[in-house]
Amino acid sequence: MKNFLKSNGVFVIFAIAYIIFFYACFYQKPIIFVVMMLILGVSVAAALSPLGESILRFVLDAREIEIEKDRNKILPVFHDVYNNVLEHNPTLSRYIKLYIEESPTINACAFGSNSIMVTRGAIETLSQNELYGLFAHEFGHLSNGDTKMLLLMTIGGGVFSLIFFVLNIGLKILDFLLDTLKSVPGFLFCAWILKFGKWLMVTFINLIIKVIELILQASKRNTEYCADKFASDIGYGNELKDVLYILKEMNINEKMSFIEKLTSSHPNLANRIRRLENLRI
Repeated sequence: MKNFLKSNGVFVIFAIAYIIFFYACFYQKPIIFVVMMLILGVSVAAALSPLGESILRFVLDAREIEIEKDRNKILPVFHDVYNNVLEHNPTLSRYIKLYIEESPTINACAFGSNSIMVTRGAIETLSQNELYGLFAHEFGHLSNGDTKMLLLMTIGGGVFSLIFFVLNIGLKILDFLLDTLKSVPGFLFCAWILKFGKWLMVTFINLIIKVIELILQASKRNTEYCADKFASDIGYGNELKDVLYILKEMNINEKMSFIEKLTSSHPNLANRIRRLENLRI
């Protein structure tokens, strides 16, 4: 629980604020609030179910590892890390499986409750020693509960987007009515006031959404640092650092603007390496 809150504290706060927001919107009609919370709960449960995870794997094009050469290289590493992780977190699922994505990039990701996916590029480029660090980081996301919390926020954001879609339709209807009022004698000034009020409301909502997005992206970067720390805590800090050095060398000429840094879901590679080195002191 401590690692979960440290990694996902901001997400938890937003989830609570999300529920409070819906309650405030529908407190006079509690049945609507209850139905929406049930829809959210059922959606998350379905996404975390074996069927939901299978659908996620299909969407992400995560496939079973069929080539013997690939299995011989990565499965022993995967199971070594898995057994080590279980010693540090015995509550972790015993059904986590490894899948492959046929992408040339060096990457891996954890999703749902029982899935880790590694790319073809990572298998071909990284040594077995470096794969230890890569898998340890992804197990960190599962152990810290990052994948479940991200799924909750994604589905919740979908419900939130649906509400704003309906609100946008209402605003378009309001625009039509205001344009009609302009032609009515004596209502021109009133129509402009209402249009200005609508503009202020839309601007305020968009500003709030942007601020929330920036805060959530910062929280995602924090989950990466926490997964790095998990990998270091179970003994794979050096191996992960080697992977980050490889990624840094590959992206040496790619400079991010200030806005790109703010909106990125992953921290600067140099910062991640520095933090891992500091953990060893």
